[in-house]
Amino acid sequence: MLQWFFWIIPAHPVVSIAVGVYDKRSMGALMSLHPGTLWWITGLSGAGKTTVGRMLAARLRANGIAVIHLDGDELRCVMDATDRLLPDERRALATQYARLCQLIVSQGVDVVCSTISLFRAVQEWNREHVHQYREVVLQVPMAVLRQRDSKGLYANAGTTNTGHVAGVQFEVEWPERPDIEIVNDGTRSIEQIVTDIISLDPRYQAAHS
Repeated sequence: MLQWFFWIIPAHPVVSIAVGVYDKRSMGALMSLHPGTLWWITGLSGAGKTTVGRMLAARLRANGIAVIHLDGDELRCVMDATDRLLPDERRALATQYARLCQLIVSQGVDVVCSTISLFRAVQEWNREHVHQYREVVLQVPMAVLRQRDSKGLYANAGTTNTGHVAGVQFEVEWPERPDIEIVNDGTRSIEQIVTDIISLDPRYQAAHS
């Protein structure tokens, strides 16, 4: 039986209220006192973070898990921070993303966050403050990233001194101990990659054992 529900989160510039339809199984998960899982999907621009994140969220939702997908580019727009591109500004934004995700998962909802945010301090904060934290690194050879380059970032990196391109114009800090590291160079389907990621979830393991 489907039921309407209103789910309210304390005032925040990104998420204040969500309205949806869930079955009883999902409602039970939503109202549980158990915190949700944070799926932190990171990698350079063009690594496929958004595509993987959206499919992972859909797979979790199909398994009756209440989940929100947050994308770094969309969060930038909501936070009016599209021009905050310098490393220190990126670090501050990544910290905001992490704290927002922690707020949501503390209320029993999974969060899939697709973001570059390659800062060691943010990664360590997540591990310290989010009990169910899954760190997913998408690695893609630079030649493949330059070939994809839907935003034109890599093509313009050599002709500008702005220093805005992560991994090219300034160094990033890759996670030291990710839960899973996947090469997303096009040799495997997104479905296969998402299956590898979701297999980290004990809930998924129990349902498919």
